[in-house]
Amino acid sequence: MRKHNGYLFYRRLRDHLGPQPIFGQMSHKTYEEADCSRFRYKVFLRSNYYKDTMGERFAKSGIISKPSEWEHPARGSYNEEMLNGICEHAN
Repeated sequence: MRKHNGYLFYRRLRDHLGPQPIFGQMSHKTYEEADCSRFRYKVFLRSNYYKDTMGERFAKSGIISKPSEWEHPARGSYNEEMLNGICEHAN
C-alpha cells in the first residue's frame, strides 16, 4: 500500500467459486485506489488473472484503459469491511 496526494493505492486479491468466463480464471488481483476522506474506492490501472485460487499459476495480465468510477461500499458488505481495514491501517 502506498499514499499519494491523499489517496491510498493497494492490491486486492479476489477468489472465485468457479472458473470465470473471460479467461477461465479462479482468482484475480486488481490495483485499486481508496479515498478514505470520502469513504470510496475504484479499480485502477491493472488486473492480473490466475488459473488457481489465491493468485496461483499466472494466466494473463490486463491494463484497464480507464479507471472505474468511484464506488461507495454498501453498508454491511465485504467491500465496506475491506475499505474500513485499509483506511484504519493507513492512519
